[in-house]
Amino acid sequence: MGEHRNDQGRGPRLVGPSSEAPAEELIDAGFAWEIADAPLLHHGLNLADLGHVLDLRSRELIPEQAAADLLRVLLDAYDTDPADFPYEAASGEVYNSRERHFVERIGDSAGWLHAGRPRREAARVALRLLLRSQTARLIEVGADFASAAAPVAADHAETLKGYLL
Repeated sequence: MGEHRNDQGRGPRLVGPSSEAPAEELIDAGFAWEIADAPLLHHGLNLADLGHVLDLRSRELIPEQAAADLLRVLLDAYDTDPADFPYEAASGEVYNSRERHFVERIGDSAGWLHAGRPRREAARVALRLLLRSQTARLIEVGADFASAAAPVAADHAETLKGYLL
């Protein structure tokens, strides 16, 4: 971490990410809990990241080689089952875990994935995609139930009619 004087001149202020590993309690209580959701978010994270890189490249905001490197690792991630992707609580939450894997694979090109987007944007997109998918599935299942229940209800419309007055 670098040191900078704060605006009031009261001594050094640490900036940048810590070079120390997170405390074991944080890994167990926070990161492991978030990593448990990685299988639910994996597909949406891949789509969000792929879309972001394609957008950056179409606007010529990212070097061609960095885009090619990122697209290659993102397509590999897309083809990887979430259970086989190296999500590790010791690397941080899902976003950090993915970033660490991409940096190990393609080095500095991985940093371009952050260009022009808020830190949690990919996770928010992934969550929205998951919720929309689950909502669509719920509607399908509800429609299937209604289709199956309607004929049974029609067959029994007169059943116990005298007892319901």
